[in-house]
Amino acid sequence: MLTPFTPVRFRHFYLGGLTVIALIALLSYGLLSLYIRQQLQFSVITPFTLQLLRQDVAWLERLELALLLLMLLTLALELFFVFRPMERRIQTHEQALRADMARQHSLTAALAHSEEKLRLITDHVHDLILQTDAQHVIAFASPSARALLGYEPAALRGRSLTDLLHPDDLAAFAGALDVAAQSRANHFRAEVRLRHADGQDVWLETTGRLIYDEPGNFSSVYLGRDTSVRRQMETLLREQSTLRVALEKEQELGDLKSRMMERITHEFRTPLTVVQIAIETLLHYSDRLSAERKQDKEILIKKHIQRIVDMLDEINLVVRNDFLQSSSRLHPTRFVLADLCREIATALEAQFDLPGKYHLALPPALMLRADRGILSYALLHILRNAARFSPPDAPVVVTAAPDAGGLRVTITNQGTGILPAEQARVFEPFFRGSNIGEISGLGLGLTIARAAVVAHGGHITLASVPGATTRFDIWLPGAEDA
Repeated sequence: MLTPFTPVRFRHFYLGGLTVIALIALLSYGLLSLYIRQQLQFSVITPFTLQLLRQDVAWLERLELALLLLMLLTLALELFFVFRPMERRIQTHEQALRADMARQHSLTAALAHSEEKLRLITDHVHDLILQTDAQHVIAFASPSARALLGYEPAALRGRSLTDLLHPDDLAAFAGALDVAAQSRANHFRAEVRLRHADGQDVWLETTGRLIYDEPGNFSSVYLGRDTSVRRQMETLLREQSTLRVALEKEQELGDLKSRMMERITHEFRTPLTVVQIAIETLLHYSDRLSAERKQDKEILIKKHIQRIVDMLDEINLVVRNDFLQSSSRLHPTRFVLADLCREIATALEAQFDLPGKYHLALPPALMLRADRGILSYALLHILRNAARFSPPDAPVVVTAAPDAGGLRVTITNQGTGILPAEQARVFEPFFRGSNIGEISGLGLGLTIARAAVVAHGGHITLASVPGATTRFDIWLPGAEDA
């Protein structure tokens, strides 16, 4: 298989041919010179011979000149073929060098432009920018350090960042930095205090980023935003919120006082008026009244005085909050719940003259461990309200059953009901529903009932449809079997 005839092979072939020709010419020159020496040594020099010698010498000189030219040509060609590619390579390297220099110049210009932009940013940004090494020594501080910390940037260089940190923030700062370094997250956040040149503390919301130069060797860049104003605003907002809550409580207390005085004035006026009239009648017309009429007046006076006493007791319970101060004031005993409900129902049926008003469906053997006297407050007021705010012929149903480790008592009646918008307030002191008309009452019954239930560790809920059904659910702990 023939080898391709490349320009390199042609150069080698051509230079080789010239070299062979030069060697042949050199050999011929040497042989001719030897011949001439022999002729000069063994022949008689005649004019003719001298002429021939002169011709031979001339021919040798021409041959020598031709040989010299051939050698020069060969050398020139060799230099051409050797140095021409070298020149091209030099030109190529020179072009590459120029390109590298141009690229380096462009990168230098871009770097200078980037540094200028960075300088403009750091000179005009309001946030604090710091760069530290792995030992937290500050290597760079932005000009904003003057406004935020009161230091010249040059004065911060070489100082440790931990010297500026508040002692209480050192642990949190070091912890955030360690977490970022161990998790390789490279960035972290921390809100710390730096000491101002005047000794005051400046709150900064700091975002940090770790920059790794070598494995295990890093520097840190921090961007800190002054949050002192924000924290002052937060403090003011908290204070404002506290004042608003206090004002609302004061308003609620004022409303409670107004409702209390309104209800007390309204509820006390009637029995006091009745008592006053009965007393004046006895004083002025005693001689005209029979013994039976006098006794009726006395009974009427006692009844209304007792009503006033009962209302004062209710007010006293709410104001003093006796059985809500501590569960240790309770005196629990073991009793049958059905018996307590039957006693209260019998008394209320006699008071309202409504026999058979209460339908009790309670297990006769269901025992309860509680303070019988205090629990009777809850049942009394709920059962009383159920009778007062329902038609005379509408029954009040009372049921009870074990539930969730305790006891659930349910009291249901048909009647006025409670408006949805007012159901959340019916347990407030002196609150009365807007749909109950002129039915008497202080508005303390449900307040006392809930307080009595809560004192036992229970809770009370209601569900009501105005003009239809109202149901109270009382859950109490301490249910026992007989």
